[in-house]
Amino acid sequence: MIYEEDAKDFSEMLDAVWGSYGRNQPEKAMKRYWFDKLMKYPLGDVGKAFDRYVSSNRELPQIIDIDKLCKPAHFSITHEPVIIDFEKSKENASNVKKMMESKRTGTNKGKEWADKILANPQNYKAIAISFAKKAKGIRNDEREDGESIFE
Repeated sequence: MIYEEDAKDFSEMLDAVWGSYGRNQPEKAMKRYWFDKLMKYPLGDVGKAFDRYVSSNRELPQIIDIDKLCKPAHFSITHEPVIIDFEKSKENASNVKKMMESKRTGTNKGKEWADKILANPQNYKAIAISFAKKAKGIRNDEREDGESIFE
């Protein structure tokens, strides 16, 4: 979606398109009309549509030309309808949850990465060490053994 704050960029885009065809810049009212008609699309998509149009046409675009180029390509997939077995889905979800819980042991549950970083801090950037300490509940003014660094 093009927002009001994109109006200047949109205006410059129209000026460039008109200029590429050797035409004078469009009037303010025409720019506003184009803006209103195309504002339902992201500005980047509109820009790409203008680029595609200009690279393959010798006449100025009409709004309908750019509108068509902005619309996503329509395609359909034909397949058999999927019948969802909700009981089986619940059972599978439960099995996955049990498996994940069985892989986590002790109080460290999922924070093994932090242990790895804190074991060899010289191999990691300061931000990684900071996140590892935060995950393990260690304040930045504490060493790993819990003693303050301000002794």
